[in-house]
Amino acid sequence: MVRLPTLRQRAGFTLVELLVVLAMAAVLAVFSVPSLVSFIQRNRVESEVSAMMRSLQLARSEAIKRGQPVSVCASRDGARCLGENVWRDGWLVFVDRDADGEVDTPTDATDLLQVGAAWTGNDTFRATPPMAFVTYNRDGFAANLPGGAVTLAARTEPVSALATRCIALNMVGRQTMQKSGEGTCH
Repeated sequence: MVRLPTLRQRAGFTLVELLVVLAMAAVLAVFSVPSLVSFIQRNRVESEVSAMMRSLQLARSEAIKRGQPVSVCASRDGARCLGENVWRDGWLVFVDRDADGEVDTPTDATDLLQVGAAWTGNDTFRATPPMAFVTYNRDGFAANLPGGAVTLAARTEPVSALATRCIALNMVGRQTMQKSGEGTCH
C-alpha cells in the first residue's frame, strides 16, 4: 500500500525549485529593464513635446481669435523672455502687440496666456536654425521663422534616437511631431 504525503509534509519549496524561480526572474529582469528605461524616456519626451505643441497651437488660435500677434518665447522665470534658444527651461505664450518677441511691461493680466514649465532631468530642447521666439500674426502665420521653417528637437540625456522627438514648424503655422529619422528630425 502506497502512502500519500500529508499536507504537513508537502508545505514549502525545495531549494532547487526556489533557485530555478530566482534564475528565471533574473533572466526576465535582464531583458525587461532596458526596454522599461527606453519606454519611460520615450513617454517623458513625448509628454514634454506635446506640452510645447499645445502652447504653439494656443498661440496660433489666440492670434487668430484676437486679431493680434501672439508670441511664444523661451523663459526661465515665467515673466521675461530669455532671448536665447533654450526652450527646456520653460516658455511663455503672450499677446505681443509690437511683435518683437518681448513681454511688454507693464502687461495687462490678460496678455500673459500661458507659462510652460521647465523640463525635469537633463533632456535638451533646441530649435534649428536657432530661434528664441515665434510670433503668430492675426492670420495664424508664423511670421519670424528663420528660413521659413524651424525644427525644435527634444533629446534625452543620454541621447537615445528612439526617444528623440521633434516639432517641425513652418511659416504657415502648421506644426507636426516627428520621430527621429522622420522629416527634418535628426
